[in-house]
Amino acid sequence: MKSTILDLESRGYIDNIDLRPYERLTKDILLEQLNSTCAIDRSIAANLLSTYLDCKVAIALLQRLNSEKALYTKIEICKTLESGDVNTAKEMMKYLGKIGNNQYCTLPTSSSKKKSYPLPRDIIARSLARMSLSIFPLLLARLDIDDPRYISELVDAIGFMVFYNQELATNDVLHVILNTMDKNKMNAVVYWKCITCLSAFPTSESLYVLAKIDKESSGLIKQEAKRGIDIIMNVHKLNGNEKALQYLNRNKLLHMGLIIPIMRNSADIIYASDDGVMIFDRNSYTYMISVDDITLGKSLIDNYGTKQLYMTCQKEIFDYLKQKYTFDDELISYQAVYLDKQKVILNNTLNIKVLDMSHFDIVRRHYKTIDDPEYIEERIINNELFGGFKDDQLVGFIGIHAEGSMGLLEIFPEFRRLGYAYELEGYLINHFIELGICPYSQVNLANEKSLNLQKKIGCSISEELVYWLY
Repeated sequence: MKSTILDLESRGYIDNIDLRPYERLTKDILLEQLNSTCAIDRSIAANLLSTYLDCKVAIALLQRLNSEKALYTKIEICKTLESGDVNTAKEMMKYLGKIGNNQYCTLPTSSSKKKSYPLPRDIIARSLARMSLSIFPLLLARLDIDDPRYISELVDAIGFMVFYNQELATNDVLHVILNTMDKNKMNAVVYWKCITCLSAFPTSESLYVLAKIDKESSGLIKQEAKRGIDIIMNVHKLNGNEKALQYLNRNKLLHMGLIIPIMRNSADIIYASDDGVMIFDRNSYTYMISVDDITLGKSLIDNYGTKQLYMTCQKEIFDYLKQKYTFDDELISYQAVYLDKQKVILNNTLNIKVLDMSHFDIVRRHYKTIDDPEYIEERIINNELFGGFKDDQLVGFIGIHAEGSMGLLEIFPEFRRLGYAYELEGYLINHFIELGICPYSQVNLANEKSLNLQKKIGCSISEELVYWLY
């Protein structure tokens, strides 16, 4: 244990007890002590000089840091420098890439395995990244300097600061990084570090750029682009449900088909930001997407979609999917949402109850919209198909689709125009209300009778259309 303590002391390790006898020393005495032959004395001086930090002190600390060998003394110097202001940062930036030899001069053999932003290897870049956000405009302004080695370390500091201070991740800042990237595309290290920096910006534009690089590049550059996409889609999606709902709730009528899977905890959030949402609903095996930026939507589909069911709220995405994949069928529909908290008043002319497998054949004979016996069986097994009985005779049925919408409504021909469709849908709406779920359905654009029923029962109808491909 004694040798361990001596080793720490030789490397400049101090604690608060060591500081007490020196706390009243003047700035000049501390500056002199900063060059002591004893590492502990140098660490104490570096720590206490934080009280007097100005340009003169900053210059002295940086000169000491440039030659310092003791690990803990370096740490104390950096801690004091990091407490400084813009003027301190200006002095520090004169040493970017010049202290030690830990910087990248050539590309590494593989991308970082970290799931967050890598710590800058340059000691000055690392300290700048930990300083007050007040120095950030200075960092951005210095990207104009024509010195690739300098820019290489500066980009590290900027990326680290943005990643952990997301209020800095604005489009204006992103465009500065993209411009730096373009100007330095012939310098492999700077270009690679700019790609890393893009992972700090969870925006459609950065995602699009990374996806493009991923497609057009190979080796380390491709690895780094993939890593950046993964970080944007996963690390930045903390509280993804809240972010998704914040976007979707701007237009509840249109987006209810995406909102309900999230509320039912059956949705995997693929992307959620203020410019769009993409989810995968596990219950229905459906990708659902709504975006403000069509380019973003295409990029999300290219990178995260597969040949599967799709639901989108934008015709441009609908058209793009049809070009990209071959589907068996499509459905264009209005979204009908029952927003009233009060239950539908019913005449109770039907005895409505959950159907079981004994009703499978009759349901299959009458329901033609989805020609999938397994799907009908699944609805019955899940207790999500309800039949209306009149004098013990089944006259029709209604159900809950896998993604959570009302549907499968069918009244047998001999019992139509008797108000039974209204009774069945009203029953299901009330069932949803009891479960605390907003009732909604999607009405085929060509089904005028169903659309009239939704309006009659009190549903609000979206002006925009919803597009299904399956």
